[in-house]
This record gives sequence, C-alpha cells and structure tokens, in this order.
Amino acid sequence: MPQYVCRTWSREGCVQKNLKEETPMRNLKKVLSLVLCVAVMLSVMVMGAGAAFSDQDKIKNTEAVDACVALNIIGGYEDGSYHPERNIKRSEITKMICVALNGGKEPNVSTNTTPTFSDVRGTSAAWAEGYIESCVAQGIISGVGGGRFSPNGNVTGTQLAKMLLVSLGYNANTEEFVGNAWATNVNVRASQKGLYEGLESMDTSAAITRDNAAQMVWNAMNAYEVEYKTTIVTGEDGKLETIVTVQDKVVGDNDDKITLLEDKYDAKAITGTLTKVKQDNGKSTYNITIENAKYNGGTYNGGTVSYTDVSKDYSDLLYQNVRVLVKPDKNGKDAVVYGVYATGKNTVQTGLLADLKMDGTKAKLDGTKYDLANTNTVYVDGVKQSDNIKTWLTTNGEGNATYGKGSEVELLAVDGTSDYSILKVTTFEVKEITYVGSDYVTAGTKYSDDDYVISDGLKKGDYALISKGSNYADSKGRIEKATVVEGKVTSTKGSDEVMIDGTWYTMNTGVTAPKLNASAKLVLVNGYVYAVDTVTAGSSDVALVVEVGNSNTVGSKYYQARLILADGTDKVVNIEKNDGNDQALDSKNFAGYSNKLAAYDVSKDVYTLTFITTASDQKDMAGYENFYYAEDATIDGSVRTSNVKGFTGASDNTYKETVNRAYFDDNATVFVKYKNDDYKVVTGEAARKWDEITPSMVRMLTEEKSNSQYIGVAYVDLGEKNVPGGSDKTYAVALDDSYTSKIDGTTYTIVKAWNGTEETEYKYEGTLSGGIKKGSVFEYSSNGDGTVDIDKLTATTTQVKTYDKGSGEITFADTVTNLTGSNAKIDAKDTTVLFVDSDAATGETNGEIQLAPEFNGDATNHDDNVTVYVDSGDDCITLIVVDVQNKMAW
Repeated sequence: MPQYVCRTWSREGCVQKNLKEETPMRNLKKVLSLVLCVAVMLSVMVMGAGAAFSDQDKIKNTEAVDACVALNIIGGYEDGSYHPERNIKRSEITKMICVALNGGKEPNVSTNTTPTFSDVRGTSAAWAEGYIESCVAQGIISGVGGGRFSPNGNVTGTQLAKMLLVSLGYNANTEEFVGNAWATNVNVRASQKGLYEGLESMDTSAAITRDNAAQMVWNAMNAYEVEYKTTIVTGEDGKLETIVTVQDKVVGDNDDKITLLEDKYDAKAITGTLTKVKQDNGKSTYNITIENAKYNGGTYNGGTVSYTDVSKDYSDLLYQNVRVLVKPDKNGKDAVVYGVYATGKNTVQTGLLADLKMDGTKAKLDGTKYDLANTNTVYVDGVKQSDNIKTWLTTNGEGNATYGKGSEVELLAVDGTSDYSILKVTTFEVKEITYVGSDYVTAGTKYSDDDYVISDGLKKGDYALISKGSNYADSKGRIEKATVVEGKVTSTKGSDEVMIDGTWYTMNTGVTAPKLNASAKLVLVNGYVYAVDTVTAGSSDVALVVEVGNSNTVGSKYYQARLILADGTDKVVNIEKNDGNDQALDSKNFAGYSNKLAAYDVSKDVYTLTFITTASDQKDMAGYENFYYAEDATIDGSVRTSNVKGFTGASDNTYKETVNRAYFDDNATVFVKYKNDDYKVVTGEAARKWDEITPSMVRMLTEEKSNSQYIGVAYVDLGEKNVPGGSDKTYAVALDDSYTSKIDGTTYTIVKAWNGTEETEYKYEGTLSGGIKKGSVFEYSSNGDGTVDIDKLTATTTQVKTYDKGSGEITFADTVTNLTGSNAKIDAKDTTVLFVDSDAATGETNGEIQLAPEFNGDATNHDDNVTVYVDSGDDCITLIVVDVQNKMAW
C-alpha cells in the first residue's frame, strides 16, 4: 500500500490536516454508492426489481442499469425510456450523490446564505443548489474555477471515477486527485479498484453516457471501501514520523472487508446457480433457491440459500449462474431481494431434442460438439433427474415416445468455462379440445384454470399445446393453441416424412404418418408432427366408376367413364387407356370396371383412374390402409359381416379375411346405389342412422384406429331398396317442473320440455302422480287433439367413464338400470341423444358426449354429465341426455 510521511509532527501539519478533514467523512452514515441519472431534473426515482425501459434493447450494461434501478439509485424518464446514449450533467451528479448517501431516499439538504458558486442560484439549475452545496461540503466535488460550478456541463469518465473513489473512502488530496496529474492518478487508482471493468474501450476523458455511468456505479458498489491507517514511528534521525497507509476497510469482530453496497444498503451480491423459482402461495411474489452460493470468493450459507417475497419472476434465468442483490435477513424472515441478474459466466446453447445426442464423451447439438463438465445435471420440466447428461441422452437423445423430438433443450455452462454442466428439457403434448367452458377446457381430461393458464380464443376442435406446471413459477401448466398444417400429402419419404404444400414434415416418435394422397391435419410442436388427423384420407380423390366405354369421338386416344365424385357430381369424362399402375385397361371387359372405387388424377381434363381392388399389384389406395369388400354384410349403425374379403397394406400384399365389423367416420364418403340405378353420396354420419339393411355389395376403404376399422370411403349397393330411414321413438327432457291447470273444467298436467328440435309445452290430460321434475325424461305420443300421452321413465344421472364414438361403446361410473354388456352402447340409429344446458335450463341443437370432468375412477370425485335410460327390450341405450357444459345442474 502507498505510504505518506510528514516529517514535521504538528496537528496543523499537511497530512494531519487532511486526516482531520477525512475523519468526519468516514463517520458519515455511509458515503455514496453513487449513481447516475434520473429523469430530466432527477426529481423522480424509479423503483423496481429490474429496469423495463421502452428502449431496453439499446442498453448494453443491462445488469448494471437493472441493479441500480433496483436499488433506487437510477431512474428513467417519464415516458418510460432510459436514453442510455445521453450524457450526465454535473448538476444531476450532485443529486444522485446525495440520494445515494441517504440510502436511496430523498435527503434533506439546505443552501448557504451566500452561495458557493455564482452560476447556480437564480438559474435553471437552482433546483440542484442544495445538493451541490452538500457535495462541496463533503469534498465530493469542486467548481471549475472563477467561482463557477457549470451545472449544465458534462461529466467525464475520469471525473466520475474521482467521485466514486472519494465515495469509497479515498482522500483526494492524499491521493493527489488534484493538481496537474490528477487525471492520471485517478485512472490508475480507478483501474486498480475495478471501476472501469467492462468499459476497457471507453475514452475516460470524454463525456460519459448514462449507460456507462451505470456500469461504473455498479462496479463501485461491489468494490471494497478503504480507510487510512496512521502509525507514528521514530525515524533514523530520532524524530517522530507519521506514516499513513491506505487499506481496505475492515469492520466487525472478524475484521471483514466491506463493500460500498454492504455499507450503504446493508446488501450483498451473492453468486450461484438459480435452481428454483416458485410463486409464493397465495401471493404475487416468488421464492427462489440459489445453489453453490458464494460471496467474496467463499461458500455462503453452506452453499444453498433461499429467499421468499421476491417481487419478480426470474424463471427465464433458471439454472444459470446469477448474482443476487440482497439485503440479508436479520431475524430469519426479513431478507430483501433487490434483483437477480445473470452473470457473465453463462454460455447457453438452445435447440430441440431431435438435434441433441451424445457423440462419444461430448454432447452434440445441431451438429456442434460440446464438452461436458465432470459433474452435470439434467432437469426435465423443472424436475431434477437422477441421470447425468450422458446417461440421459444415451437413452433419450434425438427424442422418443417419452420425450418428443420437439422438446426444447438448453445446454448451459455456468462457471465461465466451456464445460457444460446443465441440460434443461421442456416437453410438450398435444390434445384435441372437445369442449371449452368458462373456466376450463376438456381435451381428453378436464383442464381447469386453477391448474393451467389457458389461452384466450381456444375453441372446440382446436388442438392444444400443453406444457407442465413444473416448468413455471406459478406451478400452472400452459395451454395454448397448437400450430396445425392442413393439406394433401403429395410426397412421402420413408415411414416418417410427408410433404404438404412443398414442405417436408417429420413425425414424432410413435406417430403414424398419413398416406400418400391423404388430406390431413398435422399438429406441430416446434416443426415436428405430434398428432395426425386424417381429414378425409384420400376421399376427395376417390370416385365411384359407374361404367367405362369407348369414346364417342372417332379416333380418340381416350376411353370415357361415368364417374360419381365425392361431392356428388355425376359426370362423363375422358380417361387414359392405361391406369395409374401403367397397366392397359381391358377394353373387352369394360363391365368389369362398373361400380368400382378408383383413385384418380386429372391433367388437362383427362382422368387417370387407379381401380382399387384386391390385386397383388395394387399401389394406390388413396391414402387408406385397407380395402375390404363383402357380399353379405349388414348395415346397422356399422358394417357387420362374417365373410369380409380384402387387401391390407400395399407394401406387403397381405390378404385379410378376419375383419367382421367396420365403423363409419362422421365425414366418410358413402357412394350409394339404390333402385332404378340411381346414385347419391351421403356422409358416414347419415349412413350410421339407417335402419338395418342388407346390401348386395359393400366396398370399403378403411383406417385402423384403436384396433377397429373405420370407414373413410364406401360403396353400398342397395339394389331395389330405397335409402333407409331411422328411429321413430319420441323422447323429451323436462326443462322445468310440471304444473297442473284446469281449462274448461278439465285438469291438465303441463310441462316445458326439449325434444331435440324445439322447446315446447306438452299438455297431458289428467294428473301425473308426483308430476314431472325438472331434468327428468319421458316418452310421449301425440293424441291429435293438442294433448299427448306421457310415460315417465326411470333414468340414472351419472358420469361417462369411457366412450368410443365410432363403435358407440360406452361405460359409466354408476350402475344404470337395464344396462348390460349386450346393450351398453350408443347406436347412431336407435339411440335418442338430447343435448341440454342444464344450468340455463335450455335445449341445445348440437353437442357431443364427453368424459366426465375430474373423473379418475373414484366415484366420489367427478361431475355428473349425462342422464341415461335403457329399455330392457332394446339392444342399445334407449335415451341419453347430455349436458353441453359437461356438468348436470339438476
């Protein structure tokens, strides 16, 4: 340390005099943490856990600015900006110093009877006179000569360094911060104390910007204060000598060094890895945990420290090395966290799990290899894993059925080296939304806003992107609308890549790719397909070929065909003489092509037909997996047969004759031939409602779902039969309690009810025992005189446990009277389904059968959502009333 000697022992001597001046400065409640800038006149100080300025992207020294804002030493302008490029004025510095000396609070300052400077009082800078006088009295600043202060002048980096050094305890005269060499002496000492750290390229002689000023202040806040030690010794000449030594200031019983931050704010800057951010229960604040905690180069608090009541969510800094600016607690509960900031030790690599794997001893992300630290950790959805990075990636690298390819990953090196010690993985799942309530959505199960943050604008039929609550500080999962790409598959590559609209998409592990020519929705997570909804497979490109013949045009190079298209269009077209398998059509057997399904392509109004058959060279089934046909099938809500023949899988040429039932998709295309050789096209939903019928031929294109065959395209030959109809039973559900009324001497029971089409009042002549209660169901028949006969039904209000829409198979949580295994299904033809909003007591024309909210196999933990009635003579459920809000209110 530098030493200063005064050869003359006198209380008025040069050094001793300066030491007398220094003493009151050391005894001030704490000198400056010094800071820079506030709004225009610095009359408003901005408080908070971090800056959020409108021009934040222009700030280079973000940690410094944010920390000083958190300490209430730096503020922004009234318009929300910080203006990091602007320079600091001398008048502004004085207020900042005084506020800092008062612990970030506005101090009480006064003015002298006679002002020290002639260019302050009575000018635009008069507001700063009290601050200027206070700083002059403490030796922090001086004028520019001639009795002037120049309050609107700029401050250079060296000038600011001098002020900060004095604030740290240095004596300006002793250190020769005055005189001709003052700038050199200041810069040397400032560099030694780290005041220019991070600003090595800054011109210290130029006006300093607000951005760089904040960095210098933050550096000073983390520097140790100094003090002077005076020793009197006897020199060689026998005279007393006074030796003054400057050293880092020590305090307390352990002679600990103290930073300006500790001295002025009772605060510390603790570093470590941020491993936890969770919202405090019932509060808008958070609790955080720091591991490998260090302070002043040593382990702090045993290496782990936690804080509650943190005002900001720092989840974006999870697993990074951070600096926590904190005023430690005095009684175990009163710690104050001013802010949490990423240090310069972090290096973060981001990407997708699909692109991450182990390559020898290194982790390889998106083609680049990274060294791993000897000790490393994996966090999946916020949960620490037992495996290290190498072990975890050996099993899960590049994605699998457990951790999808679209999972987001971060590799973090947090100790200033290039050795990566933390792998963070965030996973996602997708589900189709089947219902949107006021405070929840249903997507396979119920997702309540108590447990999830649900994006606005979601609606039934959307696909939800769902992430787990353990990823977030509030412990709530996130439900957002997933990205969906819809179109026709024009190319395929391998078993897991398809092209739609010129873009290739890769399936996630376990997802089956749609077939060539299928029209499909691809649900994406970060570009990877997590779900496939085959809209029509290739039904839009499948036609029914009624007949094929020669062209009427002499010398034509085409044949002609009568086609029924999926949209019902009946047209005669020119067709190529070769099919899509490049095989010549048999002109001697045109009849063999009649009433066959065919995929087609069109070029310049000429069709190329690929007949879908059981031939071993079959190549194109319009995107479907299987083709079946049967001559003795029964259609009764589904297609049933004991002698189906077919062809499954164009790649393995395998015949399959074991399928005995197939179900219609709602949007299936069904080509129907009926009496007088007329044709029409109906949907699968309509076909399910037919009365039982035995057609002479059924041809079907199907997809396998849940071990059942679902029809996307079918041809049904009804022969001389008409297209059949459906059930004629009439049921209603009471929307209010019935009441009795006497009209012209006759007593009637009247009840408002919903019959699936309209709300109406039913009038029954006489009195029904017990009346009809709101929510009860009944069968009615008209008497032709405005009255009806009513049979009250005994029904069960219960919960849907499982339901397969295609097969109609359904199970309930509670026992339903007369329901046995043989009739435990919904039949599209014979089951009456009434939709209601029981809370509003209104009927609804549309709805769907959903699983009961919150049902988990525990009969005490669910919401009743249906009312079920079964007639013992029926082979299916007779009536089911479904609440569209998925919760019965009556």
